[in-house]
Amino acid sequence: MKIDIPNKLPMLLNEYKEKNHLTNIEMIKQINDLISNPQDRIQLKVDDYGKDIPFSSFNSFIAKRHSTRPKNVFQRNAIIQLLDIPYIKTIFSDGNEVIEHLEKCYDVVIDNLKEIQQKSDLFRQEKISIREI
Repeated sequence: MKIDIPNKLPMLLNEYKEKNHLTNIEMIKQINDLISNPQDRIQLKVDDYGKDIPFSSFNSFIAKRHSTRPKNVFQRNAIIQLLDIPYIKTIFSDGNEVIEHLEKCYDVVIDNLKEIQQKSDLFRQEKISIREI
């Protein structure tokens, strides 16, 4: 069983964008202004009409479904600076969500350990059967 890590980042970025009446490009420029190294900035490309458009990686940061988090630590840091929140708030809204997530993790670990134990018991039984032959 796979446990999905919560991701509040798309919601937070979209709320910030709406609250400040920004386009994606304007928000990217604000984020990039907080990153000193140009190689670490969120990249923009120019379309056929000479207009800046974000790379698909940024679109996945704000997507409501199948969203991703920035892999680049400087981008993550700039985003939390822009949003003025602690990084943990981009994952969990409150302590209850943390507890629920950890309980799910615990349940998965217990299930996996039980499965390992069952397979180990089966292996032992097969080993004993082979010795008897």
